[in-house]
Amino acid sequence: MKGKPANRMRSVAAAMVLVACASFAPAQNVVYPTEGRPPIQAVRVEWRESTKEYLIEDANHAILPIPAAQVERLEIEKPAEFDQAVQLVRGRQHDAAIPLLDGLVAKYKMLVWDNRARELLAEIYLAKGDAKKAVAAIEPVLSALPRNQIPANLLRMYWKALLGAERTSTLNKELDEAIATGSRELAAIAQIMRGDIRMAEGKREEAVLDYLRTVLLFDQIKTVQPEALFKASQALDELRDPRADELKKKLREQYPASDFAKKLGA
Repeated sequence: MKGKPANRMRSVAAAMVLVACASFAPAQNVVYPTEGRPPIQAVRVEWRESTKEYLIEDANHAILPIPAAQVERLEIEKPAEFDQAVQLVRGRQHDAAIPLLDGLVAKYKMLVWDNRARELLAEIYLAKGDAKKAVAAIEPVLSALPRNQIPANLLRMYWKALLGAERTSTLNKELDEAIATGSRELAAIAQIMRGDIRMAEGKREEAVLDYLRTVLLFDQIKTVQPEALFKASQALDELRDPRADELKKKLREQYPASDFAKKLGA
């Protein structure tokens, strides 16, 4: 009996040592080379623009140069400034967030967080109604990543910016490619965006067809259905088409918690 408290104390002490070690362990970055080669744990990763290569400092403080073409992806420790910028954006303090994000773009060029910062900059500029700056923020991300690695939400933001900047020709090419070669979700989003273009051009009948195609042909893509139903119903309302009520009913019944169902209530 006397030994149990002592054993318990030793276990607690050991656990505290492990926690302390974990707390003070240096953060690690990870470089994933191409061709299935093993990942490299890195103390530090730098981008060398002049030679288009990464300089990787490993745990033994050896410097390994690796050309960008031989790096599949990176995991880089998140800078504290990024979380600060996110909080500012969520609080709509856009002007305060822009310098932080511009600094991250410069400091973390080709190191993951430059692109994440550009995404937030695009979000800010769209909120401020400056579509041209939003396009300029996103395009370097698109050129830096393979097409299949670009998140659908970022592409959608880009398309929205192109529409706002009246770059319809570029936008139509983007949408054609997404519908022909993209995932089902991306194709559905592109189909809705086509409807948005028609609405912006005052072509309500054509817009309705685009939205209804999304409702009917992509009914299994639940992430896009509320928006497609809402926009189709609004366009039909403008055309005084009674089918609008059917779509509103479906939106309320099948997606009651969606933002678009709440817009109907408003």
